Amino acid sequence: MFYTLKKKVECNNIYNTTKFTLFIRITTLPMANMILSHSSGNCIPEVRLVCQPML
Repeated sequence: MFYTLKKKVECNNIYNTTKFTLFIRITTLPMANMILSHSSGNCIPEVRLVCQPML
C-alpha cells in the first residue's frame, strides 16, 4: 500500500520566488512525518498528506 505525499512549497523571499509541488510516494506514515517536519530556509511548505492508497 502506498500513500502520496503532496508538498507545496512557496518561496517568497527576495532571492527566491519559486513555487513547486512535490509528489512523494511513501509506504510508511513515519516517513511521511519526517518529510512533513522538513522545511528549508524562508520557504513555507504547505503539506497535505493524501491518504488514498495507490495500488
